[in-house]
Amino acid sequence: MKKLLLSLFTIASLSLTAQNLDEGLIAFYPFDGDAKDYSGNGKHGTVSGAVLTEGVDGKPNTAYNFELGSIDVDASLFFSNSVTISAWVMMDESSKWCNGLFYGWESGDYGSLTLGLENQGGGPNWFALTCTLSVCDGSEELCSFYESNNYPSWGGTNIVRNEWHHIIYEIGDGVFKFYLDGEERFQFPDAKFDKINNLKLTDNYIGRSFEGKIDQLRIYDRLLT
Repeated sequence: MKKLLLSLFTIASLSLTAQNLDEGLIAFYPFDGDAKDYSGNGKHGTVSGAVLTEGVDGKPNTAYNFELGSIDVDASLFFSNSVTISAWVMMDESSKWCNGLFYGWESGDYGSLTLGLENQGGGPNWFALTCTLSVCDGSEELCSFYESNNYPSWGGTNIVRNEWHHIIYEIGDGVFKFYLDGEERFQFPDAKFDKINNLKLTDNYIGRSFEGKIDQLRIYDRLLT
């Protein structure tokens, strides 16, 4: 119940109502002792090395630590024209490569999407946003939000380690947005983000190459804001 209240509070800060939570919901992983999808859509995950741990509500076995593995989702995810992924995350002192919060691709086709964070400089709590997007029409558009040098000047944010934070990635309507704890921290307009039309991902992973903890992950086929 506390997890639900935390999500409602965070989403309410984005001027949304509680009843919106289920609209356009493709998959919901509360991670309460398992990797099942509780959206009712049957997009269940299989644990592959990830370890249950204390979650955002302080209870044991209500989140996963992904430093030693991932959760594989062997089910198709279909996005008509936009993508939103939200989750609670915690990075510890050793977290650096967190670029696989979500990773999905379509076997034998062009569709792919990767979302994550990376700490490569700019301070111990600076995490650059990472996003790769390839659409299914063959254009293989690639969008990247981190610089190659060690001190990114854009496309990132400070995230305090050893604390739970709520993050939201939104892609659609020609804009990429990132929210941290209910506040917009990054917005990048680009025509590429109008090309999500009918993105289909058949091989999907949560926490692949993510050095940290994840709790209460939601995947939407719409924008939340």
